[in-house]
Amino acid sequence: MYAKNRAVKAVSAIPVLLVTALFIFEWYVYNFVFLLGKIAKNEAEKMERVEEEVLTYVQLVLGVLFNALWLLAFCSFLRCCLSDPGIVSEEWRIKIERDISTGVAPRHPASRSFAWSPGAHSTCRHCNVVRPERAHHCKVCGQCVLRMDHHCPWVGNCVGFKNHKFFILMNFYGFLACLVFVLSCLPQLKGVFMGGGAQIRVATVMGVMVFSLGALLAASFGVSLAMLFVAHCYLLLRNLTSVEVAFPGKNPYSLGPLHNAQQILGAADLSWLLPIHPMQPVADGCTYQTAEVHGDEMVSIMGSVAERKEDDNHDV
Repeated sequence: MYAKNRAVKAVSAIPVLLVTALFIFEWYVYNFVFLLGKIAKNEAEKMERVEEEVLTYVQLVLGVLFNALWLLAFCSFLRCCLSDPGIVSEEWRIKIERDISTGVAPRHPASRSFAWSPGAHSTCRHCNVVRPERAHHCKVCGQCVLRMDHHCPWVGNCVGFKNHKFFILMNFYGFLACLVFVLSCLPQLKGVFMGGGAQIRVATVMGVMVFSLGALLAASFGVSLAMLFVAHCYLLLRNLTSVEVAFPGKNPYSLGPLHNAQQILGAADLSWLLPIHPMQPVADGCTYQTAEVHGDEMVSIMGSVAERKEDDNHDV
C-alpha cells in the first residue's frame, strides 16, 4: 500500500481484497449460517432437554467471544495494510546529511549484505541515499523501510518497525478466532463429516456446504496463523527480523526477552493487546540500543545500589 509505483499498488490491492472477503465470509458463516440459524431452529422446535439449552447458552458465549476476536483480528489486519511500515523520512535524511557535511557524523559506504552494523547508518545501493541502521530496501515497494522484516503480499505492504506489532496481533487474534470457530462447531462438524453427534440445523444442502467450507477454512488458516504467530514471537523476543536471521555472529541488539519485545510493542501496558501504536514507545526506529550499552547501564545501576547499601552499613 506504500509502494512508489501505482501499478504495484493496484496489484497489491487484489490479495488484500481477497483476505477481506475471507474475513467477511467467515463472519457471515459463523453468525448467520451456524449461530443464528441454530438458535432460530431451537426456538421453533421449543426443545425441552436441559443439555441442549445449556449448549445453546455456551454457544452464545462463544459467539460473543468469536466476534470480539474477529473484530480485533480484522482491525489489526487493516492497520497492518494501511499503516506506514516505517518509510525513512526526509527530515531524518536532511538531518543526517547536514551532520555528515559538518563532520558531526561520518559518511558510511554502501551497506554490506548479511552483516550487522550497530550504531552506523548506511547508503542504500538501490536508492543511493542514506538510511538508518537496520533499515532495508524493499524491491516491491521501491524504498527503504525501518527495521524491515519482510514484504507480505497478503497485506499488500511491508512489515516494518511501525506496523510489525499489527502483523503479530493479526496472527494472534486471527488464530484465536479460528480456534473458537472450530471448537464451538465441533458437534455439528462431527455430524456433517462422520454421521454422528449433533446434526447441523440448516434447511438446505447449500447451507451445509457453506458451513463446512467455512469450518474447513477456519481450521486450515488457524494452523497457518498459529505457526506465523509463534515464528514472529520468536523473532520479537530475540530482537531479530526475518532479514537479520541470516546474519552471522552474535546479535548486538538482543537486550533480553522483555526489553526486546518493548522495541516493537512499547513499554508493557494495555496497548500491547490493542491494534494501536504503542502508548509508551521505547524506540524510534532509527537508532537502537545495543547489548553492550545495555549491559554497561545495568552494571552502573547495580554498582550504585551496592554503593548505597555500603553507605547504609557504614551509617549503622
